[in-house]
Amino acid sequence: MVQGSHCFLVARVDGRAIGMARAVSDRTNDAYIQDVFILPEYRGRGIGAALVRCLKRRLQADGLKWIGLIATGKAPALYRRLGFVPMARHTPMLLRRP
Repeated sequence: MVQGSHCFLVARVDGRAIGMARAVSDRTNDAYIQDVFILPEYRGRGIGAALVRCLKRRLQADGLKWIGLIATGKAPALYRRLGFVPMARHTPMLLRRP
């Protein structure tokens, strides 16, 4: 997972990993932010937002024009604050396993 990422971040407190975020990309135009995760006891402190901001800066610096993600649960409010908007007329899809 880490090796195949365009970029991968880990948030640490006193050396302990408490969160992560990564982006995958075609390294030409498109990137997807995924696997943003913060341990429950550290949520609500801006750590996830800081990781996403860092990923956005890196992806934009690398010249990627289209940066997307799929938000679940309560995350849409966070991502809206960070500049993401719902994609009109688009539905996330997943390959169903037989």
